[in-house]
Amino acid sequence: MGKNRLFFLLIICIVFLLAILAPSHIYATEAKTSKFMPHLLIINKAVNELAYFKDGKLEKVFPVGTGKSRKLTPEGTFTIANKIKNRPYYKEKIPGGSPRNPLGDRWMGLDVPGTWGQTYGIHGTNNEKSIGKYSSAGCIRMHNADVRWLFEQVPVGTTVHITYADKDFLTIAQENGFKVKLPKVEKVDKKVTLFAEKTLYKKAVDYKSYIVGKIAPQTVTAFEETDHGWYRIYTWFGDAWISKSNTIEGQLEKKEKKITLSSNTLLYSSPTITAVSIGALSPQTVTSFERIGNWHHIYTWFGDAWIYVNEKVSDSPMATAENASKMRCQGFSKFFCIENGQQNKIYSYKSRKHHLFSNDALH
Repeated sequence: MGKNRLFFLLIICIVFLLAILAPSHIYATEAKTSKFMPHLLIINKAVNELAYFKDGKLEKVFPVGTGKSRKLTPEGTFTIANKIKNRPYYKEKIPGGSPRNPLGDRWMGLDVPGTWGQTYGIHGTNNEKSIGKYSSAGCIRMHNADVRWLFEQVPVGTTVHITYADKDFLTIAQENGFKVKLPKVEKVDKKVTLFAEKTLYKKAVDYKSYIVGKIAPQTVTAFEETDHGWYRIYTWFGDAWISKSNTIEGQLEKKEKKITLSSNTLLYSSPTITAVSIGALSPQTVTSFERIGNWHHIYTWFGDAWIYVNEKVSDSPMATAENASKMRCQGFSKFFCIENGQQNKIYSYKSRKHHLFSNDALH
């Protein structure tokens, strides 16, 4: 009996030790929840991408670098144990904040068992070219601009799920018990004009494995639309999904028309509200050779451009440059004003917001 008892205790001890010493990548905690999590990160090593969910909604997807081999980056469900700015790289005695520091200037440690958030983490890099590749010793690397943004969004305690799967992030979240907000789909019958080559997907998700082809700029018919920026359209080889970027509802109408502009009017590279302003016209009469909705494609001395025209052009901040000094936004660029066929004044604008500043307001 004594020998049997000792043998039994020995087996228990061995099992216990194996559990403690087992490689960290096999740990995976269940994360079932019936509520939307305030913040959730999912890292898919199969595509080297990190998804950020806020209150159940997929907000952003970032490229990342992960372990040089699959086993190096642990898989499972963890939490952010600590957040550190300018953490030193102790192994090589490189101070925090140094441009030589391979951790960049942001660190979010993961509570992988036995590491206390000090071994594995989501961090920046001193080698931006390594992002998107299998390049690390086990951590998750991000572009420095991306990790700085993410660092400000997620608190300590945020759930981080790491996996290797040929699935999109919404599917991964659902299959692992995380509640997510799925897009709403509405039946429509719309003509949509594409102003750039579009990628076709079999699902309304920007995921590489869902790509089925591409389509050239043209007018298509959409029969479904989501509330997160996708159309389902007819194509010659079957139905497919496209994102709404570089599209506008309606069909191009080829017709010449004289348009009298009563105020300075901005010029755009394409007829969409996210287009970049490329110049401005002073009050004058111009010729439109095609239109879609309130957008007109016109001739200018330096090439074709789009203008937005409505009954109250002078009241529209989208169409005037006089209000430039009153507006605020991000990311400077420049445009010019054409008056009597000549370049008149150089303005600075903040791209994609249609908000402007005069040149003398810049510092």
